[in-house]
Amino acid sequence: MTATEHTYYTDFTLHSIGLYLFRIGFHDLFSQLLRELDENRIIRLTFKDYAEVAYACCNFGLDFDDDYQYVAAKIHNLKLFSLDGDFDRTDRKRKTPKEALELLSK
Repeated sequence: MTATEHTYYTDFTLHSIGLYLFRIGFHDLFSQLLRELDENRIIRLTFKDYAEVAYACCNFGLDFDDDYQYVAAKIHNLKLFSLDGDFDRTDRKRKTPKEALELLSK
């Protein structure tokens, strides 16, 4: 089992990485990332899903970016892996990157 077989990313994450890499002038690195990512592993929220994002904000007190990730994980029944402890306030909680590595080593 490899990490890429079970890893999904939101389009929000891809946009955030792009914003950062372009800001620091690493356009080529972003292009390389796009070549290596499987488009079928990019999760997008629909317009109707955004109501859930607002609902999550009211219930868990997360920032918009965290709400987006939470809703994407909830809709697609995925685990959240993050260093961000804010997800621990949600009903889905989170797994740490260390826990992700432990799961992959089994």
